[in-house]
Amino acid sequence: VDFRTIPDTYRTAKSYFSILPQFGVEIKKYSFSYTTDCVLPSLEQVRFQMDDRNPLMLRIGNPDLKQSFLHKFQFTYDTFTRKRHTWIVRLNTEYVSNNIVSKSRYFDSQEVINIGYDYTVNPGSTLYTYENANGAINATCYAKWSARLKRIKSSLSIDFGTNYKRAPMYVGEQLVMLSEVNPL
Repeated sequence: VDFRTIPDTYRTAKSYFSILPQFGVEIKKYSFSYTTDCVLPSLEQVRFQMDDRNPLMLRIGNPDLKQSFLHKFQFTYDTFTRKRHTWIVRLNTEYVSNNIVSKSRYFDSQEVINIGYDYTVNPGSTLYTYENANGAINATCYAKWSARLKRIKSSLSIDFGTNYKRAPMYVGEQLVMLSEVNPL
């Protein structure tokens, strides 16, 4: 590890402030809720000091990282009646703003980078750091229909749904979205 003095601009204390609203509404068969949460960057993610114990895998934090906010929406519709048919519909959605994403940069030749002081990177090295990115989504939709069959004294039910995920990630210097859809 390089223990040279880090400039004063990178040694300042960081403070994070959050107002996290939460509310819910329930009317007869319907319910809706909205909750928030925050994730603070770890000490390693904001520490602006080069970790070069392995000269081919360099790590450095980003002191400009912002906290991540999770916004969670939930909608539910339930009908549990004595009638022959029953419906359950649930929709859960999570959106993350300022998501903390790892970023890497490969050096194919020797290069001097400025990290508060000049640091020489050897060829074949990869520099890992962190950035904020928006766009992380996780959505799940679930529905169930069931009916009683009086003639044969049994019931029939059908469950269906889907799960959709989208996460930001860096490929080199370019921010891309990785998406996944899973039918249930």
